[in-house]
Amino acid sequence: MPRNATESIRNLSQQVATVVNAGGTTTKDYDRILERWTDYTNQQHGARAQLKAAILGDATPERIAELNALALAELATPVGEATIRNDMAAAVYPELAAESAKVAAANYETLRARFNTTAEEFTTAYNAVNPETDPAQLIKADNKTRTAWATAGVIAMDLTAQMAPLAQAAELAGITVTGNDTHLSLTVDAEGLHRRRVWEAWETTGRTNQWAAILDAGATIHAPALEDHKPYRRPAPIELRMVPANLGYRQIEVDPEDEKYSNTLSTNELEKHLSKDF
Repeated sequence: MPRNATESIRNLSQQVATVVNAGGTTTKDYDRILERWTDYTNQQHGARAQLKAAILGDATPERIAELNALALAELATPVGEATIRNDMAAAVYPELAAESAKVAAANYETLRARFNTTAEEFTTAYNAVNPETDPAQLIKADNKTRTAWATAGVIAMDLTAQMAPLAQAAELAGITVTGNDTHLSLTVDAEGLHRRRVWEAWETTGRTNQWAAILDAGATIHAPALEDHKPYRRPAPIELRMVPANLGYRQIEVDPEDEKYSNTLSTNELEKHLSKDF
């Protein structure tokens, strides 16, 4: 979390810039406030030089008095300057955040639509040929297949590049983003699938990063609408359980996410099976 309002403005403006660079927009008042804040923080100290020129020139007494006050203000300590700047930031940040919020949902929808279009293009290429296929196996493939294989690699890079702006837009629109875990829920529809297999696919680092593996797992690459977003938790840890065996008990691993963990047997069926074998 930002430690002060100045840091909050910096973080907000960086997020908004990322979204704008990816196709989002801002309001006129947001641009105006940010520009004035930037001018304020970038101002140069030069009142003493101007005061000297005014005294030696034909400036009015009022102007000389004004420059004298500014020159005295320039003698403020760094702590004093920081206090004033933080006070100003505390007034500016809420207004800047309010302007950002006015277009946050629309910006997310813009980036979401772009991501989903790219996802559809990748899925089309994937359906033509698995992009993780060894290129040596494509020597005798037709041009359409080889083109799909090459295109999928390029599209996968685009999908990955779009994740960060999409996540920034989602956060500005009110979704809590906690890094890679939220990126999955913002880009993948894994409803009804084996949670551990989905996470294993997500953490794959293949030629097309995780995207082909996600489709292999049966999931759909798709960014949800804001109102449809749901966090997708990580799988529960593998459990060690003791099951009856012929001469006592045997320890086995059980995946709580898998109703049919080993040899298509449920946990209870597995225990019975092991009891017979030992």
